[in-house]
Amino acid sequence: MYNLFVVALLMGCGGCQKTTDPVVGPAVSDSVRVARQTIKELISPSQPSRLEEETVVVEGQSYRVGTVQQSSYSYDKQGRILTEYNQYFGASSMTERTDSIYYEYVGSAVNIRRVALNTVPKRVTTQRLALDSRGFAEKQPTIFVATYDAKGYLLALRDEYGRTVARIENGNVLELSVSTSPSTPTYIFRNTYDLTKAGLPSIQPIYGKPSRNLVIETAIDRDNFYSIDKNVYKTTYWYKYDQYNRIVRQIARSIEGVALYEFGDNTIRATDFSYVSSPR
Repeated sequence: MYNLFVVALLMGCGGCQKTTDPVVGPAVSDSVRVARQTIKELISPSQPSRLEEETVVVEGQSYRVGTVQQSSYSYDKQGRILTEYNQYFGASSMTERTDSIYYEYVGSAVNIRRVALNTVPKRVTTQRLALDSRGFAEKQPTIFVATYDAKGYLLALRDEYGRTVARIENGNVLELSVSTSPSTPTYIFRNTYDLTKAGLPSIQPIYGKPSRNLVIETAIDRDNFYSIDKNVYKTTYWYKYDQYNRIVRQIARSIEGVALYEFGDNTIRATDFSYVSSPR
C-alpha cells in the first residue's frame, strides 16, 4: 500500500484555504529547476544509517531524523530532465543503494533507462513513454492516462478502462481514487491547498507540473465496498523558504488514523531542495 501513498504525493508533490475557493492563486515559474533533493526520515532502531542526523521541531515537539535518500538532477536547455542520480541509505535500501536514470528524447517519446550501480552485474531496466505534442507523458506516473492544460497542469486522469479517477480544479488535484485490483479496497486521497501560495517546482517535467498551489494536507479514506473508513491516514505539511521565495524544506508529518498498518507507522519526513541557479 505504500506505493499508493507515493502516487498521491506525485499528484500534489498562516491560514489555509480549501480548494473550493474559486481563486486560482500564484504559480511556480517555469524556469525553476531542482538540482538536488535530500530526504530525511524519523530515526528508528531498525534504521542502521544515521547520516546527517538532526532534530526537527513540529508544533513544539522534537523529532530526530536522518538522511535516507539524496538525489541530483540535470536538465537540457529546454528544461527537460536528462539525468537523475540517487543514493539510498538505511534499512529500506539494503538491496539497491545507488542508481542512475537517463532520459533520452526520441520524436514523440522518451526512453528511460535505469541502472542499478551497486549490483553485480549492473541491473539495467528500460521504459518507453509516449509524449504528447508538448512533451508531456500520456500516462502518469505510467498507470493513469493523463491530459494537460495549455500551461502543463493536469486536466484529467483516467484508469485503463477510461474511468475518471481524479477531481481536479485549477491545476490542483482535489481527490484521487486508487485501487490495485477489482477485489481490493479503493483508497481516496483528498488534498487541501493554500491557494495564496505556489506549489512545488517540477523535478520531472515530462509528467507536467505539480499542483498549481501549495498542498498543506493529504487525507486518505478507504472504501471497503460496503462502507468508507474516513481519515485512515493523514499527512500535514509545513514549508521553509529562501530569500527568493523558493521552497527549500518541506516537513511532512503522517498519522495513522486507525490500526490498519497499511501505510506504516506515524512518520516524519523532511525534504530539502536546492536549485540549479539563483534568480538575478
